[in-house]
Amino acid sequence: MTDYTGSAFDQRHGLYDGNGHVLPVVYELLENASPDGKAEIVCALIDQHSENRLVLPKRKGRSTYLDSVVLKGFHLAGAELRGATLTEANLENATLDGAHLEGAFLNEARLKGASLRGAHLLRANLDSAQLQQAHLEHADLTEAWLWGARLGRAFLAGARLDRTTVRWAQFDGTIGEELEAKKGSSLCASERAELFRRAQEGYLILKRNFDGLGLYKDARRAYRRERRMEKHETYWSYRGALALNDHLGALKNGLQALTDQIAELLCDYGESVFRVVAWAVALLLVVGPVLLCLPPGPALTGWTDVQEAAYRHASCWRWFYVYSQFVLYSLDTLTTAKFSSLEPATDAVRFMSGFLSVAGIFLAGLLGFVAGNRIRRS
Repeated sequence: MTDYTGSAFDQRHGLYDGNGHVLPVVYELLENASPDGKAEIVCALIDQHSENRLVLPKRKGRSTYLDSVVLKGFHLAGAELRGATLTEANLENATLDGAHLEGAFLNEARLKGASLRGAHLLRANLDSAQLQQAHLEHADLTEAWLWGARLGRAFLAGARLDRTTVRWAQFDGTIGEELEAKKGSSLCASERAELFRRAQEGYLILKRNFDGLGLYKDARRAYRRERRMEKHETYWSYRGALALNDHLGALKNGLQALTDQIAELLCDYGESVFRVVAWAVALLLVVGPVLLCLPPGPALTGWTDVQEAAYRHASCWRWFYVYSQFVLYSLDTLTTAKFSSLEPATDAVRFMSGFLSVAGIFLAGLLGFVAGNRIRRS
């Protein structure tokens, strides 16, 4: 039997048996080797494999120990590492596209900038792993444990997240697709629209996963980002249609972008009760009184003797008294109640009163919708 003991590993030794399976002694070597020794064995395994792949599956219940190994920048596409222990491994900028890492232990692993496109990470343990700027497009992260992992600017389009333990705070407020789309100033309009579409897809994936975990606050945040990405996509689609002289497409996308912007301003896509209430207060305290001041001449009639006497005695505060009466009339109009004696003096004021009445009814309905939406998702 070949002697593998010693401080150095000799790559001349064959590491596979006649059937192409890794020899059992290799697992023993990996378990006892230093991080540098493990990296050397990995290189030898790849070099000796017929397809230059790393294939280290569980064998006879024995796992692969690659903890603390340094494989920074390695090409490990299609690697077979089911159930492997890669705790604290350095895999920064490594290529692991399509790798089989089901049930692998990658806790505290350094995967910053790594490419994991299409990787199989079913039930993998990625607790406290560093995944900033990692490419997780189309990766299967079903039931993976990502608690404590750092995922700022990670790419998620097409990834499968189902009961994947992760929180919104771990993404540092943005995913890689959004950042890439916003930095793509040198790209044409259609290319930027595609980037925003991918960002929308990434946030949709997060929203569905958060909903499945019962993390409704995180789901709302992801939903708002998803809708903003949709708005940007339609805007850049509008720009692209204009560049191609596609007037019908430009009109369609332009109207969609405009309605999305209005929905964001009014109620943050049905998620902000505060924003709806703020609009109602603004109509009551600012818009209504200002509109009543615009037409020439007196805006309102029907002043009672008590109101006229109060106006005469207001002295230097008359402007405030008039403003308070305008606010009272605006409240009367917004709520469609009739507790004020004041009436419109001109057709222009009647038109403005009608506008305020319709706006009040609309905001009341919108407030009910948003409040119901929040209750349903809580």
